[in-house]
Amino acid sequence: MKQNKSENRNLWLFFFIAFVFSWLFWIPQALIAQGLLSAPSILVNFLNSPFNPAALGPFVAAFYLTYRSSGKMGVIELLKRGIGVKFSKVWFIPILLLMP
Repeated sequence: MKQNKSENRNLWLFFFIAFVFSWLFWIPQALIAQGLLSAPSILVNFLNSPFNPAALGPFVAAFYLTYRSSGKMGVIELLKRGIGVKFSKVWFIPILLLMP
């Protein structure tokens, strides 16, 4: 099966954007933790909190590349697929019982 060069390029671009975005937040966090970089306490607290946007790297890459290739409607379809709730109702039992 031969892949389209455009698809292959988009895959590499996806990984590049995802890694760069994530590491823009993780590298300063690591340098601060090692004492190699000083920063205001509010920045340190933000980077150490669950709200650190580094984990959103893959989402940012998917959002950007989808918008670039398919426009606004492509992004809407991407978000709809991520929020799909079409599954058997029996799955609500473990979801509700295992919720912390």
